[in-house]
Amino acid sequence: MKYHLILLLTLTIIASVSASMPLPFKRELYYTSCNPLEGSDVYIAQSFLLRSKYVTSFPANKVYDLATKKAVEQFQSGNSLSVDGIIGPATANLLIKLHLNDCYKDDGRFPEGYLYKIHISVHSNRSIPATAYLIAPNNTRIFKFPVLTQGQGPNGGYNSFSDSGNTPTGLYEIDLNSPENDPDDFGPYPVNRLTRGLAGNGAIITPDTSKSDNIRAGLLVHCGQSAEWKKGVIPPSHGCVHSWCSNIQRIWKILTLDLGVKVNKNYFGSVVPYPFKPQGVLSLELLDE
Repeated sequence: MKYHLILLLTLTIIASVSASMPLPFKRELYYTSCNPLEGSDVYIAQSFLLRSKYVTSFPANKVYDLATKKAVEQFQSGNSLSVDGIIGPATANLLIKLHLNDCYKDDGRFPEGYLYKIHISVHSNRSIPATAYLIAPNNTRIFKFPVLTQGQGPNGGYNSFSDSGNTPTGLYEIDLNSPENDPDDFGPYPVNRLTRGLAGNGAIITPDTSKSDNIRAGLLVHCGQSAEWKKGVIPPSHGCVHSWCSNIQRIWKILTLDLGVKVNKNYFGSVVPYPFKPQGVLSLELLDE
């Protein structure tokens, strides 16, 4: 009986700590020599730690090893936190507050080897619609359209490293795919798929090396026709870039008729790495506010 009470108390404490961890973290992260903690949450933490001026460079290898524990201690010490080498609620919250932002900025150039570019500047409050530009290879803006990059969740959406959170900032390779199977949720027109992150948070979240390496996948530029889309405002997504169907149709026409872009077969994200050469890039940056 005593054993069961202790076990119940332990499980209750673990559940309480997990519930208080900020997304994308769902558990405390700590070092143990036997069966060290591994996973995308460890990799996210390592990536954030490497942005801290207090942390000495170390490998971001998805394993909570001694080097990671040391980095956590350096971060805690530099930011006047209790130094224990454990990423609990206080350390996790500060990591997110200080280092979620990748500081990615579009360089204003058109990258060589691609046929089109989509540039979007977003507010920190993603519930505010943003303006996107479709850009031709001569670096001329040829189409302007409204978008929403807000994910699910309260207060402008969950952060971009969380499931169904906001569209992550950064530079991506993208490609035009045939329509999704569900026109209510994804519209009837070809969609642009974010295939691989090249810079910023996108490079961490969608490296396109394997399914297990992709923290988030299935991010698209698309529209919809469901009842949610008929309320007069662009609805939040699960991480995609949303716009009206008239704009998505126009983009498809411009890409194929004016810029020579091919509509590639849609494998719905089931093939990793992406099987075609991406034809465009998407640059998503945070406005200075």
